[in-house]
Amino acid sequence: INQMKLKILSVFGTRPEAYRRLLVSDARSVRINVCSGRSVALLSVLDTMVEIAGHRPRIKVDPAFVRKDEVKELCGDPSLLFESIGLIEPTPIQSLLQSMYDSLYSSEADFACLKT
Repeated sequence: INQMKLKILSVFGTRPEAYRRLLVSDARSVRINVCSGRSVALLSVLDTMVEIAGHRPRIKVDPAFVRKDEVKELCGDPSLLFESIGLIEPTPIQSLLQSMYDSLYSSEADFACLKT
């Protein structure tokens, strides 16, 4: 794994800790939803990224990719996860996005590898 991939892997908040705890837990042959139990609106993510990056992208919606029965809100239930591994405080979305942005654009060398 190269340095860039390691940087990307290091910014996913509490998820790696959840997977680490699951690996050493007694949970076997059961499906566990690794989630925070919190939903985040897409427009909220975009607004946060505008604040972080200082740039507002132009967004166009392609009707061909919009389903009439699109799910308006999707939120996982972490109760079985927490029952299996204990409570994990989720990383706030603002901190997670800032960390991802900083990690990806911390130097010109890192940015150059994204272009390939």
